[in-house]
Amino acid sequence: MFSVFNKRLCAIAKPILNMEMSGLQKDSPAYLNNYGLTLAHGGEKSENLLKVFYLYENYPDLKIIINVNPLFCCPGLVSEAIYKKVEKDIETPIVSIPYDGTQTDKNKSLRPYLHFINSATLDRYKTISN
Repeated sequence: MFSVFNKRLCAIAKPILNMEMSGLQKDSPAYLNNYGLTLAHGGEKSENLLKVFYLYENYPDLKIIINVNPLFCCPGLVSEAIYKKVEKDIETPIVSIPYDGTQTDKNKSLRPYLHFINSATLDRYKTISN
C-alpha cells in the first residue's frame, strides 16, 4: 500500500531533489501490527502511522513530528491516540495541532517544543565548539 505510493512519489521527486529516496526498513504490516492495525485498516490513520516511521527512519536528526488535522477529523483523532504510544517507542515528540477554522494562533502549542529543541541544539554546539 504505502510502498506503491512511495515509489510513485519518489519517481516524481527524484529529478527535483537530486537524491535517491529510501523506504521503510520493514514491510508495512510489521509497523501496523505493533499498534493493533492490519492492512485491512487502510486509509489515513494507517498511512499517517507509516509516514511517521518513514520520517523517523530516514531523518536521524528529526527532533519533532507535527500532526496537523481538522478539528473532529475521525482519522486524525485515531492517529492522535495511536501517536501517544508511537511517541514513546521512537522517543520523538509528536505534537498534534487540530485546526478549527478560526483565526486563533494554533501554532503557539509548538513554542515549548521549539524552545527546548533550540536550547538542546545550542548546548550541543557549545560543547562541540569548546
